[in-house]
Amino acid sequence: MMAEREEDDDTEEAWMQLRPTEPLPSQCCGSGCSPCVFDLYHRDLARWEAAQASKDRSLLRGPESQCYQMGLMSRYVESWRVGDTAFWRGPFGDFFYKPNQA
Repeated sequence: MMAEREEDDDTEEAWMQLRPTEPLPSQCCGSGCSPCVFDLYHRDLARWEAAQASKDRSLLRGPESQCYQMGLMSRYVESWRVGDTAFWRGPFGDFFYKPNQA
């Protein structure tokens, strides 16, 4: 039974469901961000292609993100569960990044 499930997980259809979705042109702000949404897509696509070629799904996981105990956004991100959908845009206007301070 377990081997049957593993075979199902390695079908072309199962892998296609894990393939990253290419961003729409409207999802790029055009201001030369580094990384751009398209840079991230190409990175994830390369990771997906390597994982599919070696049939190793563990390669799809990226590095863990750092969350800050007092950060409002960090607390929001920590509340996410597998399967949750997050819609994200921005920042807009004058945005000056100031790193979190421990």
